[in-house]
Amino acid sequence: MSRLYDAVVIGGGPGGSTVATFLARAGRRVVLLEREKFPRFHVGESLLPFSLPIFERLGVAENVRSAGFQVKRGAYFWNEETGGIQPVDFATGIDDRHPSAYQVKRADFDHLLLSHAAESGAEIREETAVARVVFDGTRAVGVVARPRGGAEEEIRARVVVDASGQDALLSRQLGTRRFDRRLKRGALFAHYDGIRWPEDQRPGDILLPIDRGVWYWIIPFSDASCSVGAVFEPSLVRTGAGEKASLEERFDWLLARSARMTSILAGSRRTSRVFGISDYSTSSARAAGEGWALVG
Repeated sequence: MSRLYDAVVIGGGPGGSTVATFLARAGRRVVLLEREKFPRFHVGESLLPFSLPIFERLGVAENVRSAGFQVKRGAYFWNEETGGIQPVDFATGIDDRHPSAYQVKRADFDHLLLSHAAESGAEIREETAVARVVFDGTRAVGVVARPRGGAEEEIRARVVVDASGQDALLSRQLGTRRFDRRLKRGALFAHYDGIRWPEDQRPGDILLPIDRGVWYWIIPFSDASCSVGAVFEPSLVRTGAGEKASLEERFDWLLARSARMTSILAGSRRTSRVFGISDYSTSSARAAGEGWALVG
């Protein structure tokens, strides 16, 4: 039988690497299993000031500061239907110790956090997919995982932490996953070069136009590229762009629908493929049980 870990963590995103770092720094024997090879593309690139105290507790704050990420001091919202605007300035928020945050390319940011978990003493296994959590009665006792090109292996641990994000591996297995029908949305997004930042907007802020049921984002990065995305009710795009439209065609239709997005993106070029996610607003009827916990 393989050695017993104190904890096995499923997923190497920020949630998983954070748990692994805290446990490893507390002297626990931790193994983290990540399906992909880092760095890898991911969405969720605009951080909030509440992240910064966590970086300090993790001992990674200086690494984040020195990585050269774009400083973010706030946000700017437009409601195109009402003409309303809402600037947000973190300096006037409730945490006066952290008046800014960061805009991050997740490939770089997640890799930084995962590397820090390894430096803190966690064992990291990339390209290792978890098939299922193993139970002894009602208690989680480990996982069954397979490294790329290898054979399945049972890994035993006192605690299993599922940080698999949208994959929701354990809540799917337990049948506790729940969708929020009020937040049934899709999102399309890509990276762009050549966006000319509006002269009346503060550099580094996230821009958030809202137009006829669709909200858009423009997130600037320190290398002058930007993340551009749209969040929408799926039936809107199926009707407007067509059932058989590709992701690129659907995204182009959404962007063209907004006069402000069309103006801001004029002269820019898309540098990545278009990514899409849907049904991402979920919860679990249970967040923890005997020998297991969900994070993220």
